[in-house]
Amino acid sequence: MEIAAELLEVRDEQELDRFLGSVFNKVKAFAGSAAGKAVGGMLKGVLKKALPIAGASLAHSLEGLLARRLVASLARRPPIYSRWSSRD
Repeated sequence: MEIAAELLEVRDEQELDRFLGSVFNKVKAFAGSAAGKAVGGMLKGVLKKALPIAGASLAHSLEGLLARRLVASLARRPPIYSRWSSRD
C-alpha cells in the first residue's frame, strides 16, 4: 500500500524516475535477502514448468490465426481456372 500511495503522489517525469528508482532498489534489496532468494528459487521452478506450456499455447494460437488469414486471403482472389476458361 505504501508503494501505491507513493505512486499516486507522482506529479511529473522527474518524480516518476525517482519513484521507479526507489522501487527498483527495494526489489533489488529483497532479491538479495534470504526470503528473496527463496521466492526467486520457487519462481524459477514454476517458470521452468509454465513457460513451455505457455509457449506451446501461443504457438498453437498463432498457427490458427495465420491459417485463418491465409484462407481469407485466398478466398478474396479469383480462382485460377477462371483465367483459363475465358480462352475459348
